Amino acid sequence: MLHWAVVLLIIFQYFAHEGMEHSHSALSRGQTPNASDLLWANIHVIAGVTVLLFALARLWLRFTRGAPS
Repeated sequence: MLHWAVVLLIIFQYFAHEGMEHSHSALSRGQTPNASDLLWANIHVIAGVTVLLFALARLWLRFTRGAPS
């Protein structure tokens, strides 16, 4: 189940990257990103951290319980 959650989150990340891209561009020009771009950038970061946590959980389960049958 964790495997498919990670897959879905990575697919989501692929399609939801523009907020992060626009926010980074605005900040590098010394401007303030708009609220929508900041919202999507934050969602992108939260989804990325969730992918990391799920991947770590999968590794922990693999080392503690072995490979699934």
